[in-house]
Amino acid sequence: MDSEKKTPASEDIQSTSSKRHEPESRFSRKKLAVLATIFLTAFAVTKFTSSSEPSVKFKDYSVLHRERNEECDRQQVSRTASLDLGSEISSYERMVLKARHAFKNRAKRGVVIAQYCLATYYQGLSQRGNFEHYELMVKWYRRAADRGDMLAQYSLGLVYSSDFYKREDEVEAFKWYSRAAEKGDARAQFKLGRFYSEGTFEDVVEATRLLKDRFDTKKFLNEMEEYKSKVESAKLDYKKARKWYRRAALQGDIDAQFKLASLYQFGQGGKIDIGQARIWYRLAAENGNAAAQYALDRLK
Repeated sequence: MDSEKKTPASEDIQSTSSKRHEPESRFSRKKLAVLATIFLTAFAVTKFTSSSEPSVKFKDYSVLHRERNEECDRQQVSRTASLDLGSEISSYERMVLKARHAFKNRAKRGVVIAQYCLATYYQGLSQRGNFEHYELMVKWYRRAADRGDMLAQYSLGLVYSSDFYKREDEVEAFKWYSRAAEKGDARAQFKLGRFYSEGTFEDVVEATRLLKDRFDTKKFLNEMEEYKSKVESAKLDYKKARKWYRRAALQGDIDAQFKLASLYQFGQGGKIDIGQARIWYRLAAENGNAAAQYALDRLK
């Protein structure tokens, strides 16, 4: 029993030890509270006003498209150099015969570039008013697109989304733009972004503005009214718009950079993020987009 009694000396030692550790305990709690506050503040700043610089890798798909067409021209010249067509046929007939001679047999055998080249020549003929070649153009673009050719897929999207041929098919356009976009075509990615944010693949506002300049005001107003109704009835998805605009913007697409900045600025498809809006407006402005520069100035 005596061994369990605390002596005055032992009590003094415990009291001294407790007093010695108490300030350290209070300091640790304060330090932890400060560190927690710093962490939470940094997290909030990163989440809601992020300003990290995106890694943009510019890739001009219009150049890729042009290079493919130039390759078609080179192949046609080399494969028809010894072809004697005489001098009595028209330039139109000469073009048709050369294209067929250079590409048709190879296209039938499944050579993708030959299928694509043949489609572009039929497209050129169609655009000159020979609409009987429309089906042949679609046929060979589709053959190449079905074999995974990204440029053919994008071209089919353009064909089906344009009213030039008077055969618009939004479902087919969406299908082929989607396939090209998944393969990385920034132009197709931008088209999908526009579809999800505006309800259309084409820049109808710009088209109708040109219509106003060149034709009558009444037709312009009718076109604008139709466009307004279409946008209002469309099932827009700004979250998906952000996804596709961002993919295109990261490849250097200037229009996508501007559109993405706008979505961030107004909180469409997610929370408002002025930091990201400022970044993308600046990148678009540096690449020559005047509207982006104007929007950037207004953010300051």
